[in-house]
Amino acid sequence: MLFAIIQNTLFSSLISAEVFSTLSVDFVLKRKIGLYFMQVFVPSLLFVVLSWVSFWVDHKAVPARVSLGITCVLAIVTQSSGIHHVLPNVSYPTAIDIWMLVCQLYVFAALLEFAIVNVLDKCHVQGNAERAQRVDVISRLVFPATFVLFTCIFFIVVESKNDSMNYENLFTTEAN
Repeated sequence: MLFAIIQNTLFSSLISAEVFSTLSVDFVLKRKIGLYFMQVFVPSLLFVVLSWVSFWVDHKAVPARVSLGITCVLAIVTQSSGIHHVLPNVSYPTAIDIWMLVCQLYVFAALLEFAIVNVLDKCHVQGNAERAQRVDVISRLVFPATFVLFTCIFFIVVESKNDSMNYENLFTTEAN
């Protein structure tokens, strides 16, 4: 249901010595998240997960990891700018803005992780190759764990904001 009638009042009005019956109806519109979920959240989530594939690619396969990282960065930035062309401009950050920013940060961080691994591997210091491998192994766990934590917190906060709206008092005004 797109509309919910939250209050209706029938009252009489006296205008120019005539009495008119008036009905007042307030509508609350709630946006359906299904469209945004399939067109924004799922694709951006897949780009973030795709950027983590580089953690399993050998750190000596530089062209493969760079290509994957750059492609994911460009894809997520393109998706983010496409979303902003469709949505109305507002002066405050929206939930989709926060989601896309965090997704962009994760994809960019995966690319930076490879830069760190590559520098460790190229330095000819004893034990750096093992450190590079260890950074990849740690990233395989830390990136998904923190992103799942963020996703859970994000959707809990978004849903709690939707549920905490006081629709009964949204349109009523009280005289001081």
